[in-house]
Amino acid sequence: MNGRLTLSDVTLYQQGDSLYINMAMDMQNLAVGSERSLTLTPLLTDNEHSIALQEITINGHRRQKAYLRNSSLGRQASSAIVIPYRQRGVVTYRKAIPYQAWMENASLKLDENLCGCGGHKEVVAQELITNQVSTVNKRLSSITPAPAFIQPTAEAVKKRSEHYEAHLDFPVNQTVIRAEYMNNQSELAHINTLFDQLENDPNLTVTEVQIAGFASPEGTLSHNEQLSKKRAEALKEYLVARKKVPAGQYKVTFGGENWDGLVTALQASALQANKPCSTSSSIHRTLHYASRS
Repeated sequence: MNGRLTLSDVTLYQQGDSLYINMAMDMQNLAVGSERSLTLTPLLTDNEHSIALQEITINGHRRQKAYLRNSSLGRQASSAIVIPYRQRGVVTYRKAIPYQAWMENASLKLDENLCGCGGHKEVVAQELITNQVSTVNKRLSSITPAPAFIQPTAEAVKKRSEHYEAHLDFPVNQTVIRAEYMNNQSELAHINTLFDQLENDPNLTVTEVQIAGFASPEGTLSHNEQLSKKRAEALKEYLVARKKVPAGQYKVTFGGENWDGLVTALQASALQANKPCSTSSSIHRTLHYASRS
């Protein structure tokens, strides 16, 4: 300021209906004669309006004695903050006043009045402290919106497994699917319908089709295993040829010997020499197809 008084941490901050004035006033190097007093008056003004805030008075040594004597006799009352010269230091100045619209562009100035007591000449000066008033409108206008890109959390892939069955019949020791053989035509239509339903479901992706082949227990285990695999491969080729599911998604396995089917056939007295048993296949979504005879 004037080399004798130092101001720091000056803020003018509007919040709601109030304006808050804050500053630190360092008076340690301030020189005031023994018989004199220095009055500092913060002034908020926009040149058309003005408000004088609470004064600060620094009294010289003799002037402080006179102030105390007059105060004790009731002769002198002051609303100012009075600081004896020998106690001058750093003063934290905080005030809150009702906010008015004109204050948005106001300045804070400091009037300095060094009294002419004891035959000294009065010295009056005014200096600018700050013209930066922080209002709600100014703070909002200074904010630049920045787009925020939020990566949504990927929804977990839902998996489910469903089981379907169809039954195909093969002549003894044969692996070629014959549509006209026994009830195969109806069973093949059923299989095609199942795959059409899968293809037309937009919420479903088939990842694997397992075909497990079965064979009746006549003959050796190794022969029945080869026979069942070939029959399962025949069903795979049938489906691939009709573009139901890509060939790489099929898994063909040996399901086992069909002892249950043999027992059922014997109980029904339907088993005849070299007559094939009914075959069955299961569709699993990882679909399982099983054929047996």
